[in-house]
Amino acid sequence: MTILTSKFNFRGRDPHPAAKASLATVLKVAGALGPYSTPGGSGTPVIGPIFRGAIVCMDVNGEAILADSDATNVAYQATQQKTPFFVAVDGDQDFDGAFVHKVTALQGGMEILTDQFTVDPGLIPGAPVCPGGNIVGDVGMFRLAVPTIVPATDEQIYGYVGSEGYNTVTGLLHVIIPQGV
Repeated sequence: MTILTSKFNFRGRDPHPAAKASLATVLKVAGALGPYSTPGGSGTPVIGPIFRGAIVCMDVNGEAILADSDATNVAYQATQQKTPFFVAVDGDQDFDGAFVHKVTALQGGMEILTDQFTVDPGLIPGAPVCPGGNIVGDVGMFRLAVPTIVPATDEQIYGYVGSEGYNTVTGLLHVIIPQGV
């Protein structure tokens, strides 16, 4: 049902127990099918769209959807209101997630190692990252944010490539997501 070999993980080198201050929330998954919601439903869990380590945001009903930079950037450029992004800790593609269709999501104040990103030579330590989009086909994944000269057309940044950068041997990207980006 899910990729059990995902290398997504949280990372920390806390000098103090209170050094991590991520906001945790539980969000229902938008449009999710329950095990008995289909005609002739047998009670078999139905996997949803949110994978472990995905970047999610809330729709107008407060339910989790995969974050799409193409959509959030249009909204941001029109209203100058930022979309709150979260990282899904568990997703709804494993057995229990597919059964309840709720995801635990963290907002910021964390470091992660992830294999959920689009490879780019610009992924160097300190580079800004944002959610992917439909145009490239990497919705919900991390990708390099492309700043422009005109601030109103910039992509909404969610975090930064950490000091370990992109490790070509392990295939993991070190990402730091500050609180309140």
